[in-house]
Amino acid sequence: ILATIGGGLTDAAIRRGVQGIPAVLGIHITVFVGIPLLVVAATVAGQLSDLSTLSAKSYLLLGAAGIIHFLLGRYALYRCFAAIGANRSAPIMSLAAPLTLSMAIVVLGERVSSLNGIGIVIVVLAPLITFQRGTKTSGSDPSRLTEGYVFAFINAMAFGCSPLLIRGAIGDTGMGVAGALVAYGAAAVPLLLG
Repeated sequence: ILATIGGGLTDAAIRRGVQGIPAVLGIHITVFVGIPLLVVAATVAGQLSDLSTLSAKSYLLLGAAGIIHFLLGRYALYRCFAAIGANRSAPIMSLAAPLTLSMAIVVLGERVSSLNGIGIVIVVLAPLITFQRGTKTSGSDPSRLTEGYVFAFINAMAFGCSPLLIRGAIGDTGMGVAGALVAYGAAAVPLLLG
């Protein structure tokens, strides 16, 4: 329950925050604030010194995940929230879960239990039900709606693909914090160069 409340408050704060600034500035803030926090977390978790145990393939996969998730995905998230808000974008963004699941089954050979399957159906259907109820869009600018839905779809694709890259990079090593640090670092490189 607390996670749901926190997620809702985060979405509301993002919606307010991105209305006055460009999406790229939002990405700069999250990436460059995230890196020092992850350095501290990796140090506390004892994973900072284990970075050398990751293979070159792991670094490439984590780098790709960082660029896809933190640059493309977050840019699309901020743009869709600014255009149509969290409530309207949620049904489209909920497509990330079945995309990740489908790709995990096909690419990684993952298995899904019945209970997990039911949970995924609920996660996908709940926003769709909300979307059906809220289809009255009178007074909404059609170009803003289109912009919001397109960026929500891009976000779903980016957020749906990045977990597979992360799983392929770190698997069951327990190096999630170190992996996040590498992904954030990879996302920071184009921001520093651009």
